[in-house]
Amino acid sequence: MRASGYSDSYSLNPHRVKRTKGYNRLMIQEVDKLRHLRDRAIEALAGKDPSQEEYKTLVEAVEKYTKLIQLLEGKPTEITSETTRQMTTEELEAELQKLENGEGDQEGPEDPPADGASQEGISEEEAN
Repeated sequence: MRASGYSDSYSLNPHRVKRTKGYNRLMIQEVDKLRHLRDRAIEALAGKDPSQEEYKTLVEAVEKYTKLIQLLEGKPTEITSETTRQMTTEELEAELQKLENGEGDQEGPEDPPADGASQEGISEEEAN
């Protein structure tokens, strides 16, 4: 950064650049350009056959422009629906106790029999 004309202060702390008015004006301009390109790609999709390669390319362009816009605005580029929480020691101990006492859900989903017999009680002979 120093070679590009930034002061030692900014060179040693490049994150500070993002707080300047000039940087923010530049980012607004770049985001506006990306929005314009994305809007043009969306307009170009109208009337296109989804089975054609050009359609797929335009959809990919819309997705990439959208993610770039989100990144430059400091927003997440994906949403995950997974929510996790840590169990307290007491909760963990209680769950372990349930398992030890046979109260917990110890069984996983049943696998179908390897011989092709269904789970409704059909014998091997009937399945074959």
